[in-house]
Amino acid sequence: MQLVRSSRTTPRMTGRGNDLAVQGPAPHRPPHTCTAWLLTLCLLGCSDAGADGAGPGTLGAVSVPADPGPVEPTPAQPTPSVRAQDGGMPPAPASPAQPSPASPDVGAMTEQSDDPCADLPEGAFCDGFDGPALDLEKWWYGRKVWGLENHGVIPENVRVQEGQVWFASNGDSYSGDLQGVRKTGGSYVQDQPGQRVGGVIVSDRYFGPGRYEFRMALPDETGVCSALWTYHYQELYSDHPAYDDANHASLPAHGSADDGWYKTPNHEIDIEIPTALAGEPDDQASYRNARYNTWVGETVYTDEFHDNGYAYNDGAFHTWRFDWHTGDDPRVDFYVDGQQMHRSTTDIPRVHGRLWLGTWFPLWAGSQANFDVTHLKLDWVRFTPFDEPVLTPPETYAGDGLTRCRTQAENDMGASHCALTEF
Repeated sequence: MQLVRSSRTTPRMTGRGNDLAVQGPAPHRPPHTCTAWLLTLCLLGCSDAGADGAGPGTLGAVSVPADPGPVEPTPAQPTPSVRAQDGGMPPAPASPAQPSPASPDVGAMTEQSDDPCADLPEGAFCDGFDGPALDLEKWWYGRKVWGLENHGVIPENVRVQEGQVWFASNGDSYSGDLQGVRKTGGSYVQDQPGQRVGGVIVSDRYFGPGRYEFRMALPDETGVCSALWTYHYQELYSDHPAYDDANHASLPAHGSADDGWYKTPNHEIDIEIPTALAGEPDDQASYRNARYNTWVGETVYTDEFHDNGYAYNDGAFHTWRFDWHTGDDPRVDFYVDGQQMHRSTTDIPRVHGRLWLGTWFPLWAGSQANFDVTHLKLDWVRFTPFDEPVLTPPETYAGDGLTRCRTQAENDMGASHCALTEF
């Protein structure tokens, strides 16, 4: 999920898979003034400093419970879906992959319990969404837009009920009163049609290497993407001390001699579903398939279009997970219900980032969204850290599109208590 923001006023074209995005101008800032994206770990509360005390612009390492050695992947074999169009039965739940010796309690935490947030190790994070509303000490609402032919994400499409977060997704048949979002200059205006509008929440805290688990029930319909991703974005101009260091030397430069050269580190891990497989048309999008992606730059990434062997929009809750390693064997391992689906070993993020969860409307999730409203339901989310190194620079546009207000009226008037103004 690429949420690119550029300081340049000329729109750029950025693409991923079958989705080409026009990025408009981002919040203005003077040339050559950069703050420094991906979802890593600011242990125990998120501030400008990293967990090791590293402040803005500092690259630090977070130390948390150690991680085990490599686990050999056991990819799922394609299995017919239980859904009517596919027939058959879902794959039998697999035993959770064995954790490395350095994380002895992580494997046990993968098992279901009455309280997924019980007995967490130091540095862990969990939210079971048991309160009457979203915990705004932990989360922000997203109010922004990216990609083509959709109208963004809005806070009104997120609500807590029955101990879950429900993300409403307005399809092509939506006829209600909610409006979508457009970007103008450095801000967002909510005056667009209400079709193809989703909802997301964004963690206040930054996370690093560790185990990320999400218990959720997917929407019924194709056409909307359910997404879980870590995200951290920077713009580094040529006079920035990190522009050509070891972490960024291989990234391509953007810009020109007249306007200035800059690089765009974009550290990110994605799970996105549904999708067509690589080379297939968008109208072949299926909940059997998922995209498992890793990013280190705006145009430097590895994407995997994977057949999981089962259509997971079956109305049941399933546990999606990825294990992010940054140590001697950098990799990201992706799982569903304890069964390893894919391992990525290229373009592995090295920078902490926020956690983004929710729905949006890329064209590749199904060329048509033939429904009124459908929902993604999130039961709980949990993070268990690994004791592996991570970089902790600040983001360039850390508060872009984030709000703590749920109503359009408050957000439209720019109420000071809504926005993230210090980062």
